[in-house]
Amino acid sequence: MYGLCTDAGVLLARFVTPLSLESNEPVFSADSLSLKRSTISRTSQRWEIRAGLEPLSYTNNALFAFLVKKGLSATFKIRVPQPFGSQETRTVTGALSGSGTANSDVVNLGYFSGTLPIGTMVKFSNHNKVYMITDVSGSQISVFPKLVSNVSGATMYYKDDVIADFYRDGTSLSGMSMQDGILMSTGELKFIEKL
Repeated sequence: MYGLCTDAGVLLARFVTPLSLESNEPVFSADSLSLKRSTISRTSQRWEIRAGLEPLSYTNNALFAFLVKKGLSATFKIRVPQPFGSQETRTVTGALSGSGTANSDVVNLGYFSGTLPIGTMVKFSNHNKVYMITDVSGSQISVFPKLVSNVSGATMYYKDDVIADFYRDGTSLSGMSMQDGILMSTGELKFIEKL
């Protein structure tokens, strides 16, 4: 289950559909007079999540207080959504560790047995950035974006344990709406990955 966690990493509210997980990577493009396109992309990238929240087991008041207290400047712990297909076909069990160098998209895994499908979201224990697996070849995986930091024997999170820091986007609502006096809704919220 994916969603908003307390500072201790305990799930407070789960994401509800429609949900979007988007990659924001700055790209500049221009067309010349001959209509040839020139594009330049930056190496920076962040994930953005848009979704509504459903409080777990009567935690509406706690969720509302949590959102108000955090505001727009504090970080939120988010359990990052895994694409359904990668979740269903993943057969790896146990802990994995990875090693790779900054600015590389290749990570060598320690002992590895099973299936890690393309599209799986992963995170390493030594830094906050979230990556997506784009290729698997034996015990070597390719990730997007390129590693922002060296990884040396770091634990790789790849299941429902990919928890990362996000900010709440400033255009999101900062309250809840009552629909029948009891049921409360936060509306759609947008979270942007903390880099």
